[in-house]
Amino acid sequence: MRTWRMVNDFGNHWFLPNIVYAQSAWTSDELRAAAAFRRRTAAPLVFNQNGWYYRGWLGRDGADENAELVRAQQASDYVIYQSRFCRDAGQALTGYTAPCHEVLHNAVPDTPHMAPKNSDGRTCWLSAVFTPDAQHILRPVIDAFRLLHGRLGAARAPRLLLAGRFVDATRRSAWFQDVEKELLALQDAGICEWLGEYAVDELPQLLARADIALHLKYKDPCPNAVVERMMLGLPHVFSNSGGTPELVGEAGIGLEVGETWDDLLPVDPTRLSEAILEALDRRDELSKIAIDQSRLFSWQRYVARHREIFESLLNGSRSPVGLALN
Repeated sequence: MRTWRMVNDFGNHWFLPNIVYAQSAWTSDELRAAAAFRRRTAAPLVFNQNGWYYRGWLGRDGADENAELVRAQQASDYVIYQSRFCRDAGQALTGYTAPCHEVLHNAVPDTPHMAPKNSDGRTCWLSAVFTPDAQHILRPVIDAFRLLHGRLGAARAPRLLLAGRFVDATRRSAWFQDVEKELLALQDAGICEWLGEYAVDELPQLLARADIALHLKYKDPCPNAVVERMMLGLPHVFSNSGGTPELVGEAGIGLEVGETWDDLLPVDPTRLSEAILEALDRRDELSKIAIDQSRLFSWQRYVARHREIFESLLNGSRSPVGLALN
């Protein structure tokens, strides 16, 4: 979505661009072609760096893939890191940080339609495309809601709205069979409601049913969904890792996790249950903070900053006006 929005604002010229805007999600062939085009022409190369490769996420050493990303950054005139985590992770994993760079967090379109609140004061939102590594997200959630249900009873315990999609590879994962049964048991007990996939324009109405959101992915680089939910007034209980804390700020409660590149660490279920109750109790206060916090990630500001970078590079500067080494 971010790429298409950029295309809408800046256009997309396939054959004779005056700026090449490469991204870390590109294939090796695409990155090499971008660097080759830069060498042949006067078009500056700007590189947008998101996440890196590491054993906990990739399942093996990602040195070769990371070396490709470093080469792309070295070939670039300017590098945009999507979060401080994205910059610092590169340094930790490869020893490299681009000399000409800045941290520019992702943004989402401003002023979404906010549906009238339709929550019960005890409803939590969790959504994702659940990939095969999602066990570290779902297991603590299941355990936490069981704890809350046992402690408070059905009439008072928080409820979970679960939305998104389980990809086929997840459904084939060994851990998924047990987790699926437990999620179904939570549904039967009235603790969890499965919403499935939803369209983007449905999100305001769906989030109007929720009071807080959960974002428990370990070392998520710069999740747009967090900003979208904050714009609609949802505070977060989150894994205090990756780029998520940079986005949430004071608009939620972070749960401490360990530091490793070899695994995806879950949050503690007991602490999660306590944080859920605290966030629900403070939801009105935190909701106002969330809306204010989301304004830091305005799409208009994001596009304006890109325009400044592009124009500075086209005018021959390798240090775009307003350079911020965050």
